[in-house]
Formats: sequence, structure tokens, C-alpha cells
Amino acid sequence: MSNPIKRFTLYIKAGSDGTCVGDCPFSQRAWLFMLIKRLKDQTTVATINILNKSDEFLKMNPKGKTPVLFDHKENKAVDDSEEICTYIDGLFPEPPVGCNFKETAADAATSKIFPSLCKMIMNKNTSETPILKQTLTNELVKVNAYLETSKYPFLTGDTLQAIDCAVLPKLLHVKVAGKAYKNYTIPNELESLAKYLENAEADPVFAETRPLDEEIICGWGRHDILKEL
Repeated sequence: MSNPIKRFTLYIKAGSDGTCVGDCPFSQRAWLFMLIKRLKDQTTVATINILNKSDEFLKMNPKGKTPVLFDHKENKAVDDSEEICTYIDGLFPEPPVGCNFKETAADAATSKIFPSLCKMIMNKNTSETPILKQTLTNELVKVNAYLETSKYPFLTGDTLQAIDCAVLPKLLHVKVAGKAYKNYTIPNELESLAKYLENAEADPVFAETRPLDEEIICGWGRHDILKEL
């Protein structure tokens, strides 16, 4: 870590081969945020094999978590995706990307997506699966209803904002992992949500940070999941 060319190193979860971009939605959130803050030229992105963490990485980050951001100028490590976003926004308030989105209408519409997905995928009682699927659908209906009232292609702006960095990686997991493990498909009638995801997939910033579908499926596969197809 001596004499870095760039100020920041962002360590993210590696994929199945130990080097490619892994499935972690929180790692993707932090990476997206660095890009929308226009810090690409100041950031090195390094993938970390979570099954074989180097001594150097653990010395810098004893918790061993990803993502973690290391600021070489300040000799400071910041873990947790939300803390990384807060830290970077404090250093670089421009461009403004709507970091204070907690308790907003957009946050209320999106905050329960990932917990609902996790409950559905990790469920082993097949009799409960229909209920859990409906619970997830109800949360997606909230997102769709919010997007129907929005004048923007993204949740709160014409370009990706802080809340999109938090939400889109989780929606990607809904789309990919939900289908792969529980045969869950986002309802076709949620057209505004479909358009939102389409806008994201077409955005070069999102595309740069997007893990392959196979990595998302593989990542969930490390858990003890009852597959229902």
C-alpha cells in the first residue's frame, strides 16, 4: 500500500474465480457511489477473495469485511457501504447526489426489498413460500407506485443518485437470484419498475459495476438454500 498512484483503494468481494467482480450488492453500492462522485480516476478497485484474504488486507481491515475503502492520503480505512458513501460525500460534496435520502418517500418505497428477498430465498418451509413471494411482490408494488409518480428515469433524478446505488444492486438480486432459487419473477404489470431496471442496465456506470448473473447465483449458492423451481 506504499506510494499509491491513486488516493483511494476500494476493496470489493471477488467472484467465484477469486479475482472477477463478485455478487455483493453492498460492494456494488460503494463502487457505484465512487463513480457517480466522479472519483474513478482517483480510485483503484481491488477484488478480495473472501475465502483467502491476504495478511496485508487483514492488517488494514481486521474485520475482514468487504466493501472497505482505504484513503491513502489520510491512512484511513472505512468499512460498510453506507459509511463509505457518507465519508466520500463529506470529502467531496460536489456533485450533490442526494445522500440524505433516509425517511424520504423513495426510501420508504424501497427499504424492505432486500429483507423480503432474503427471507424468501433462505426459507426452507415450502408451505410458506407463496406468502413470502407475495410479501416481496408487495414491496415491489410500492417501488412501482413510487416510480409511476416520478418524472425521472431513476428514483430521484435524471442520473444515478445515492439511493439508486443502494437500491439497484438489490433489485438485481431479486431479478436474478429470485428466479434461480425460488422461480420468482418480477410481475410484468410492474411496468415502471421494469423501465427503471432497463434504464439502469443501459447506464454505463451501472454496467461497469454489474456482476455477472452467474456470480449472483453462485454467491447465494454458498448458503444452505432449498431450491424451488
